[in-house]
Amino acid sequence: MGLYNSSGYWRQAILFLPATIGASLLPILSNLNGKHDRQGFLRVVVTGIFLNACLAILVGLPMVVFSRSIMRSYGRGFDDGGNVLSMMALSGVVIAVNNHISRAVAGMGRMWLSFRFDLSWSLASVILSVILIPRYGALGLATAALLAAIVQSAYQGIVIASARSRPSISLSASG
Repeated sequence: MGLYNSSGYWRQAILFLPATIGASLLPILSNLNGKHDRQGFLRVVVTGIFLNACLAILVGLPMVVFSRSIMRSYGRGFDDGGNVLSMMALSGVVIAVNNHISRAVAGMGRMWLSFRFDLSWSLASVILSVILIPRYGALGLATAALLAAIVQSAYQGIVIASARSRPSISLSASG
């Protein structure tokens, strides 16, 4: 568990700036949605996704590249933790983008949809952890975290694609 916990702190470093920026964007998104400024809203969402992804990659990529060295610096028991840190860093990048999408949905007043996105992550995380931890230990838990983030991202993509392709489905609070 030490491998996972120590890697979790590194993932938090990846998520720090995107979370800080995201918190400041939520009122802007809510304001644009309230004004029915769809173009402005989409511009802030796309810019936020790009910014979050770039920041997360900028911090996460060196973690992946130097993961073995980073984990070795913790001592003998952490020699094999490079793969765990790599999985956690990659999950941090995906989570940074997912969080911004959920924040944008919240900015539209669709908290239940945001909850469903988080629920998809939670269920995938539990199911994948039950499957992967017994066989792979900390690496299984880190892999479950990455795969759960990807499941959430896929679900968000499906919902957004459905809303864009069918006029009867709306992401807005009234739809």
